[in-house]
Amino acid sequence: MGRCHICQIFVNGNITQKYMIFAHLLNGNMPEFGLVKNIFVVDSRVFCFEYQPFQTICFDRNIMAYQVEVPRSAQATELVDAEKLVDYTSH
Repeated sequence: MGRCHICQIFVNGNITQKYMIFAHLLNGNMPEFGLVKNIFVVDSRVFCFEYQPFQTICFDRNIMAYQVEVPRSAQATELVDAEKLVDYTSH
């Protein structure tokens, strides 16, 4: 299995780069977010993000944004397929 590291990726018309935050799945009705640490291409066809997961606390209606925090076990990173995100817009 070949793997290479890249700096940015376009997924469904949106650009994602290292150190951007993205929503990768829904937990109940709240998204879970992650911070992109690296972007990999596996076998020239699968794009994956290595990310640091964040814990979603709540949706703050005063500022119309989700509040997140970095869990204490944040040193561990995870991989997610870039094509399987719930929202392709990174921030």
